[in-house]
Amino acid sequence: MQLILLDLRYNRTPIATSPFLADEAAYRKWAEREGKAGRDVPGPYARNPDPAATMLGERQWRWFEAQLRQPADVRMIGSSLQVLADFPGWEAWVNYPNDQQRLFRLIRETDARGVVMLSGDTHYGEITRQAENVPYPLYDITSSGLTQVWHVPVPNALRIDGRYFRQANFGMVEIDWVSRNVSLVLRDERGGELMRQTLALADLAPR
Repeated sequence: MQLILLDLRYNRTPIATSPFLADEAAYRKWAEREGKAGRDVPGPYARNPDPAATMLGERQWRWFEAQLRQPADVRMIGSSLQVLADFPGWEAWVNYPNDQQRLFRLIRETDARGVVMLSGDTHYGEITRQAENVPYPLYDITSSGLTQVWHVPVPNALRIDGRYFRQANFGMVEIDWVSRNVSLVLRDERGGELMRQTLALADLAPR
């Protein structure tokens, strides 16, 4: 089992902002009002189309590639921001589309099997799955947080079963070496199970 922790801020190209952030105080009031009405809220950030825009920086990319080339059955990639979520309004990999595509390409080129993404930052819990334009289905378990909850609805078309949990939560990863599977689990603050997705290691490999 390999654990890789990435730094997504030290080398990051400044994040692009959307017009929503022109007046931050007014935006927050509007977002709270929309959220209470049950409507999805566009976030203050936007995709950066510049091909040179990056979250990792070239030096970290070279280090990351070397790690993916090491042998492992399960690779947990710790990302402070969501890797697969498709909504660009908040801090996430999708705001740096070239880096996100480079990640998928690197997994394919290094023949890295067993990749599972671990992310946070959002103040809600969900499991995201991407099956298109990737070497094999990729999963991202997002867990946060135990001390703060974000009640405003946020879209993400790649959520498994469309479910996400706007409540205090934490995540767990369970590896069963006998059955050769990995379970991604979200639990509430008392440990009760909210959601479980079990993945066969045989399915987490390029074909």
